[in-house]
Amino acid sequence: MIPESTIRFALLTKNKDRPNIWCMDALTRAIDCLGTQQALAAALGIRSPSISEWRARGRVPVERCGAIEQVTDGVVTRYELRPDIFGEAPDGAPLREAG
Repeated sequence: MIPESTIRFALLTKNKDRPNIWCMDALTRAIDCLGTQQALAAALGIRSPSISEWRARGRVPVERCGAIEQVTDGVVTRYELRPDIFGEAPDGAPLREAG
């Protein structure tokens, strides 16, 4: 298990050595946007255990990132979910905070 202090540091710095930590924070924010893991799963047309598997693996499947961005109205972006694939958000598409 990763110590909480390491997770906090990685989240604050967007540690590129540990992108899965950052993307799991984005997944948590996506769940929060819809209220529950079950609600996010329903919005994506999948079962809730699939999201649990993403958490266990430490990454969201690439093919689900766009849909998550859509169902969260862009609050959680594909760039946050998979920076290893999509890289940094392009100019003009800043990462948005929930709230």
